[in-house]
Amino acid sequence: MDTVAQQLTRLVGDRLVFIVAARSGVWPGTLQKYLSGEELPADSAPLTAVGTACGADEAQLAELVDAWNRQSRPSADQ
Repeated sequence: MDTVAQQLTRLVGDRLVFIVAARSGVWPGTLQKYLSGEELPADSAPLTAVGTACGADEAQLAELVDAWNRQSRPSADQ
């Protein structure tokens, strides 16, 4: 299972971070933190905005939200 950072990195690809940030309404520095795994957003909305800006399909967006759910709400047995 990929992390949010891994999925975002794959979606952003070779696009310029500041352009993706502008298209998604996320600050470039914040997007860099998401890409590095340093930070997760409080909800999944910024991630879906970034994914949409990168042309992600519904399945990719669902995987991204699932990864966010796993990381932001880890189960008790992890």
